[in-house]
Amino acid sequence: MRFKDLIGNAGLRKSLLTAFRAGRTHSTYLFLGKDGIGKWTTARALVAAAWCEQPDENGDCGQCPSCVKLAQDVHPELRLVDATERIIKIDQIRELTEWLWLKGFSTGRRILLVDAAERMNPQSQNCFLKTLEEPPPGAVIILISANPGALLPTIRSRCQKVRFLPPTHAEVMPLLVAGGFHAEAGQALLQAADGSIRTLLRLLEDKQYFAFRREVVRRLAEPGDFFETGKWFAEQKEVLPEVFTLISSLLHDLMGLPYGSQPAAVDPEERTALTALAQRLHGRRMLEVLDEFVELRKRSATNCNLQLCFERFLLALV
Repeated sequence: MRFKDLIGNAGLRKSLLTAFRAGRTHSTYLFLGKDGIGKWTTARALVAAAWCEQPDENGDCGQCPSCVKLAQDVHPELRLVDATERIIKIDQIRELTEWLWLKGFSTGRRILLVDAAERMNPQSQNCFLKTLEEPPPGAVIILISANPGALLPTIRSRCQKVRFLPPTHAEVMPLLVAGGFHAEAGQALLQAADGSIRTLLRLLEDKQYFAFRREVVRRLAEPGDFFETGKWFAEQKEVLPEVFTLISSLLHDLMGLPYGSQPAAVDPEERTALTALAQRLHGRRMLEVLDEFVELRKRSATNCNLQLCFERFLLALV
């Protein structure tokens, strides 16, 4: 993705680009923020914009030799460690460290991007620590993590932390309008994506998502047979995080009803179901439902009977 096409964190991105183009970079960065909000994409686009041979105020040209090499992942002075491997092992860290000490021959520097840096095991992190303490001249290391607590404190303390925020509704609205969604439906989708641009793009392309969403809302508003409905939710185990995110956003909306807000719905049918649910939940009832939802999420992380857990939650809704 081109630098000018990135979504969200505009001020942060501009500051980073200014520093990189002026050569006033830190030796090591730690890009923080939840999954899917553009940390990895921004890091790659930042390098392209900084190294572009024909740059403009919008970033990279996309056509010069440097841009072409970066787009094809063949630039000799950039190394990428993406999130395809489950663990980053010590041998890989040693090889990357040796590469960092090589002298760049066109930009005068080398840049290493490590996605999901928390995948480094303790041995890998300790091995990498020496490089972070005494980085090679001209080298820039960008670690990216949605779970920085899994990194050693000594790793975190040696990095310049850059915190990314989820995009706002206004920032993603042009994308949603292009997909044919009105403002309310767009807000509902952004909430369902939990602020993740990656998830939002996937939802926009998923033709089955909206039918699935309507089914979740319908079963929450009208549980009917608790055994059957609990069984249905338990069978969604493969997409349980998405189910929980959707339920969480719906409950958040319903909590705002007494204060004049309206639940974001993707269509009139969903609005009708949510309105019916809201009429049953108010005051202490809503607090009880929230408590049950918290317990449901906790139990789901254990070896529990998921169907029984959902049945208990559904009972709180009626």
